[in-house]
Amino acid sequence: MRIIHQDRKTGEIKLMPENLDDLWHLDKIIEDGDILEARSYRVYKPTEDSKGERKPITVKIKGEKIEFSKYGNSLRVTGKIVNGSPEEFVQIGSYHTINVEIENPLKIIKEKWQKYQIDRLQKAVSETKRPKLGIILLDNEKALVSYLKGYGVEHSHEIYSGRSKRDKNPEEKLNQFYAELMKQIEHIDAEKIIIAGPGFAKEELKEHIQQKYPNLLKKLIFEKASSAERSAIKELMTSGAISQAIGEHQIEKESLLVEKLKEHLGKGTGLAIYGFKEIETALECKAVSQVLVIDDLIRQKPEIKQILEKAEQNKVEIEIFSSESDPGHELKGFGGFAAFLYYKI
Repeated sequence: MRIIHQDRKTGEIKLMPENLDDLWHLDKIIEDGDILEARSYRVYKPTEDSKGERKPITVKIKGEKIEFSKYGNSLRVTGKIVNGSPEEFVQIGSYHTINVEIENPLKIIKEKWQKYQIDRLQKAVSETKRPKLGIILLDNEKALVSYLKGYGVEHSHEIYSGRSKRDKNPEEKLNQFYAELMKQIEHIDAEKIIIAGPGFAKEELKEHIQQKYPNLLKKLIFEKASSAERSAIKELMTSGAISQAIGEHQIEKESLLVEKLKEHLGKGTGLAIYGFKEIETALECKAVSQVLVIDDLIRQKPEIKQILEKAEQNKVEIEIFSSESDPGHELKGFGGFAAFLYYKI
């Protein structure tokens, strides 16, 4: 994400989305009633009988419907046109859909920007500068290839070795397994790749790479993990392996906060709570130090947004979780809304 222009007085921010993660962040920031301005296209018919032509326009709409698809690589915002040019190609009050596109500037105008929304934009800017990270979990039977995204971990696919104790020529299958792994490593679109797993599998792979592909070692990081299953990625996050590789990542931070939440709740310290009424009461007592909330709740429940505004007034730290991340799914188990307290109430 790149912020091109910002005017706090008018509530206007002009920005440039640069990747799919940026579109996902914008989906969580854009709300009903926001004014959006971007370049777009509109079908123009000079007469009812004529064939419509797609004309380039610059259009402002008041957003009513926001649709994001990470698989379709798209963010679409639909609303009524409030302004646009050329005037002959736009009809004020009619509906139009802006396709928010990578490398296409977008202007967002809000009546009031919340601090957590500005913070999210700044995080998106920082993430653009952070190296991309690939993760390969490996044991003797398979390898799981994944990517670390802003919205969570994206699991790509699994590669199976096909090895068994009854193999007459185990070296042949092992070499085939390594050959397939090397294809993946060479084609992973990331500056850094963590290779982790139990036993000697990762060490054997490391030796294989040292002998045949030594130039690749500079982008590889070898770590311990208890398995080659998806759950092992959480181990990498809570151990600090992610931050050591590319700096602190949002998903890693979320994982640590969920562990802290479960620890306090499990020990009954009274310094962690969850639930709308409980957090509202704690805010009234000015006892809240930090709020954890799933991003989807902010749009779905207006009362959550009101509580977050009150939290900002009390200078409470707000941590917004991705609903699609593993820590986000864990937080859903507590209603998607939790908080840490300065003292027990």
